[in-house]
Amino acid sequence: MNLENAFETGRLYKPLRDLADAKRDIHSAFTLLPGLRGFWPMSATNENGAAIDQSGHNQILVTNGTPVYNFANVPYVDLNGTTDYLSHFDTALYDILGTESYIDPSLRGLTCGGWIRPNVTGVSNAGLLSKYGTAGNRSYLLLILNDKVSMLVSSNGTAQNTKTHDLALSTGWYFVVGRYVPSTTVDVFVNGDKASLASGVSASAYNGSAELQIGTHTNTYLFDGRMSLMFLTATALPDSILDNLYQTSRSLFGV
Repeated sequence: MNLENAFETGRLYKPLRDLADAKRDIHSAFTLLPGLRGFWPMSATNENGAAIDQSGHNQILVTNGTPVYNFANVPYVDLNGTTDYLSHFDTALYDILGTESYIDPSLRGLTCGGWIRPNVTGVSNAGLLSKYGTAGNRSYLLLILNDKVSMLVSSNGTAQNTKTHDLALSTGWYFVVGRYVPSTTVDVFVNGDKASLASGVSASAYNGSAELQIGTHTNTYLFDGRMSLMFLTATALPDSILDNLYQTSRSLFGV
């Protein structure tokens, strides 16, 4: 049977249609997150290669170095670990304290993450999503530290609450999330598994002037790998929502 006949009989059309429907559902799941401040699926770019924010805030992440966009069942950006990252200048949109009065108390906090695929192992320090400068200008940071995912939140720009997940990453795809619940927990999720810091957690995050960065922190510690469906919310998303994001998108990443 030739390709044209295959489409006509539906033998190829249905799988492609099902795949397209699944991707639309996943995209909607992220854009409907409460308190969404940014969503970068790494599919839409402008004429300069900047990643388009699809949260509705119409922000872009400008390119530093030469990030390469690609598609292998999902859109992603590939960063080289030496010069490549995405960034946005400091703006109130990303100044998330976790105490915003317009958010219901049950959801106050901060959540960030997405799908990542390290190109290498032995990663000592690499930023994934950060608003984190030098001492005195630290707010929040999701990173890989000695091959393990960590979440850091600072209350005063210097001191920080830190939680590191026990799983050592390899070179496959992972859904990684950091969550901050003021005065309660700092949590790290890796493919649905949660690790938590539950003591001494600060009451709010620091409002610093560092820019938002994806693929590095402090312009120095760069990630070598692929990134897709990156997001940031001014809410502490419940476990059930995070599990739903993971379960509904994992098949596209072969997990």
